[in-house]
Amino acid sequence: PSVSINKVAQEIIDTIEPMLPFSRHITIIDNYFGIGKKGSKAVLHELFKCAEQYSCLEKVTLISNIKDKNPAQDFEREFKNRYQSLPIFELINDLPDGFFHDRYFFTKRMAIKVGQGFSEVTAQGTAADYLHFNLISTTEMETILDSLKMAIAEGKATIQTIFAKV
Repeated sequence: PSVSINKVAQEIIDTIEPMLPFSRHITIIDNYFGIGKKGSKAVLHELFKCAEQYSCLEKVTLISNIKDKNPAQDFEREFKNRYQSLPIFELINDLPDGFFHDRYFFTKRMAIKVGQGFSEVTAQGTAADYLHFNLISTTEMETILDSLKMAIAEGKATIQTIFAKV
């Protein structure tokens, strides 16, 4: 099963919102999703608004190869004072080129794959204006997460906590 939506922050979050109650921890895998990027920030704002409304999210893990200069500072400046209850935010990057091709969104029990990124974009009047969400099996999700754990254990990726609850 799949669904196609406009690549607009509100529509992206509206589409994943039904998945949020299934886990207190979500994982976003998108090589081009950066904390300091305009389209990514728009999606994170919508995600944090949604999470705050339902008090459902304790941790977000972002796997991306975008090299923000100072992601912790960007996160704090953009989000810290705008939301009463932010989740722990963890960033994993420095993965080898080509480690992930598709983009994914995982909860504990549900997983989706998209061919393009989760960032909001300005409509161009083309097929690239749409994001196509496809459900995948938990087996595929576990395989992906296992390969990520192995890469971290082998020192092929770095993990940093960008924001931690005080």
